[in-house]
Amino acid sequence: MTCRRLANSLGPAGVRPRDVCWAYAATGARRMLQSTMYSLVPSPLYERRYDRFAIGHAATLMSVRPALGGVSIHACKMIDISRGGASFSVSTTIGLSSHYYLHIIGTNFRIGCAEVHRRDNRIGVQFIKAIDETFLHQIVRHEFFTGQSGNAKPAASAYRPAPARQTVALPGRS
Repeated sequence: MTCRRLANSLGPAGVRPRDVCWAYAATGARRMLQSTMYSLVPSPLYERRYDRFAIGHAATLMSVRPALGGVSIHACKMIDISRGGASFSVSTTIGLSSHYYLHIIGTNFRIGCAEVHRRDNRIGVQFIKAIDETFLHQIVRHEFFTGQSGNAKPAASAYRPAPARQTVALPGRS
């Protein structure tokens, strides 16, 4: 936009275009000085609305066929979850609609989901209604107590005998 157009759109008839451009240039320079190189780089971590938690729960997807033609149920494995959405992997996406209910095994709730992306067997969904924070912590806590214990290796023995000390005779001393 030229300075003349900017002056005509913003100021009264007596405003000089040069003054308007200088004011906008000074504002831009101040913003540039206040920013850092990190504020200019987009980061998905800061652009997300909710924190994501990596989990490995088993779950089921229940989708209703069009015109209430039946219900199809697919097993899936959760990859991560947040208050607003989740991602999981399924064995096949055949017959899976874009809206379904997610039931995480071990919980009493079904969560309404809308599909956001699908890549091979990995699906990302957004929850129709954000889940409660206590429910999310229940899921993450359950994963902490059940999911990691199966993968843990038994600890090595903590007792290790010290090597035997050898006495060395120094020359000139007896």
